[in-house]
Amino acid sequence: MYIGQYVPFIKSLVMVRLSLSIRGLHLIISNLIIARLCPCLWQDILRCGVVEMRSESNKELELLSLLRQDSRMRLTEISKKTGIPVSTIFERMKSYDQQFISKYTCLLNYDSIGYSTRVSILLKVGKDERNGVAQHLKKKQNVNSIYRVNNGFDFIVEALFMNIMELNEFCEDIEDKFRVKSIQVHYIVEELKREGFLSDPKTAMLIPSRIQKKPVLAKEIS
Repeated sequence: MYIGQYVPFIKSLVMVRLSLSIRGLHLIISNLIIARLCPCLWQDILRCGVVEMRSESNKELELLSLLRQDSRMRLTEISKKTGIPVSTIFERMKSYDQQFISKYTCLLNYDSIGYSTRVSILLKVGKDERNGVAQHLKKKQNVNSIYRVNNGFDFIVEALFMNIMELNEFCEDIEDKFRVKSIQVHYIVEELKREGFLSDPKTAMLIPSRIQKKPVLAKEIS
């Protein structure tokens, strides 16, 4: 019998099994027999191997989604949900702090603390005043987030106020100190979804990702 005909099978098995231990050699021999006697079954085995490898990489997304869902979740609970050992989760979380996680925080119910007026403000200012406006907005306690944008505007500002009078004073202060070309205020009437991206373990693995590389995040000023 010519052994050369089994070389492609051996190469495929090495990729799937990732081990050449004595036990692994027994698996290779058994799989060679399966491949010879039942090619269809062999193809199914190969496909399962690929799925296993992909499933392992998807564990990273599942773990991140659980942290997005509840960053205070105990490691033992995460381990039960993912099947990943606690020690492995601990090591991965240390690497996540350096690569994927910007910071741990909490989401507030703004209405409950009296800030029921929530707005998105679109600002267009003179080119030479962009840095000054950015620094001015960063110092404002009512400002929650600031983003640099394009297509007709320079900034999107998310801000919260106790009432409309506070909002008007905020806008007038900007217009008094800078050359504002355009300002649009959009009231947030209802919050339909908030911080939902990659926060559901059931669908996290469906999201295309290059998680092995450090992600390039959109530039957020604050």
